[in-house]
Amino acid sequence: MARKSGKIILLVSLGLIVLLIIVARPPATEGTTQNRAKLRIMISGQRSGSHQSEPIDGADVLVMSDDGSFQATPTTDSQGTANAADVPFGKTLIQVTAQSWITDGHSYDLNKKEQTIAIKLKPSQEAAPTPTPTPNARIAGVSNQPVNRRALRTRLQRVARLVRRAKKGSSAQSFR
Repeated sequence: MARKSGKIILLVSLGLIVLLIIVARPPATEGTTQNRAKLRIMISGQRSGSHQSEPIDGADVLVMSDDGSFQATPTTDSQGTANAADVPFGKTLIQVTAQSWITDGHSYDLNKKEQTIAIKLKPSQEAAPTPTPTPNARIAGVSNQPVNRRALRTRLQRVARLVRRAKKGSSAQSFR
């Protein structure tokens, strides 16, 4: 029971981080598309007992530049494809969350105008639904207090700093 509630807390936390990124996203600025990539992310997974990978529809993808100045949150279509435009060249975190699949996140070095990245997810042991957080929603089993956006933003900034420190000198590092 403790493992299940721990997983739920982790999934809710990841959902809140994505929500915070969407809310705190800086306004788009017009500028040059030089040194920016058009990113195509293909998400698939292979269920146990199956011999073929299947595209994962409805997966939430977080694309974030190393310094946090760029963030996009596309969702995969029925072919398991998500697109992000104007992604700055350099190290970029791509994190994928999908219901019934284990969350996956890696850093990629973008250096081409058009780039395709294929990510294969592993099925989760339990097919627990991924919670969909809403601003100021009460989270069952975690707290009976409304979500504190300021505290969440501070935690996200701390995590981003730790991730940047951990990524120095590595071109592809796991964030599990």
